[in-house]
Amino acid sequence: MTFRRKSSEYIFGIWISNLKDFTHCSSKNAFCYTLYYSAIDKIGASSAGVFVSLVPVFGVFFGWLLLKETISHSMILGGGVVILGVFICNQSRKIQQINQHNIKLKE
Repeated sequence: MTFRRKSSEYIFGIWISNLKDFTHCSSKNAFCYTLYYSAIDKIGASSAGVFVSLVPVFGVFFGWLLLKETISHSMILGGGVVILGVFICNQSRKIQQINQHNIKLKE
């Protein structure tokens, strides 16, 4: 005797699976957006916006760490360029803040 499921049971199972995936992903997105907007509130939009460039770098890193993805030389080079760009942006902002502080002291 073979057991056959009704097509409605398959559809219900697909909907439950999709709903579970949606709630799982949306809760993580809500957490990430909360962190991002709190960073905007604390350090400003232009400073927080620079760190959005790091999202692909972390995506590649966690893909390698958790999913055993392979990393090519171009990915390493691209990640290095992104990290260098974030570093340069932060250093130039610090230099601007120091210059503004020195101008205020002279006045």
